[in-house]
Amino acid sequence: MAGPKEKVRVGSVVRVRAYPNKRLVRRVLEVRRLTVVVTSDEEWLAAKTEGREPRCIGFPASDVTEIQTSKLKHRRAAQRPALRDEDPRI
Repeated sequence: MAGPKEKVRVGSVVRVRAYPNKRLVRRVLEVRRLTVVVTSDEEWLAAKTEGREPRCIGFPASDVTEIQTSKLKHRRAAQRPALRDEDPRI
């Protein structure tokens, strides 16, 4: 979870804990004091292509963990079909 030792930055890829204990991979759009605002990569790309702001949602900073790039590449290659089933609006 994000804390003083782990700084989540805008643009970084994170894992968020959603209800009920579901883990989602998202991209950080904004970091506030107690909240991290995230969106899916699919929504970010669609918004960029369409020239609009991406739809996003905030999560408590305590429910956000940054993913190292090497771990992300391995995870996405192994679980790509599972990521497609996630709700792209979150």
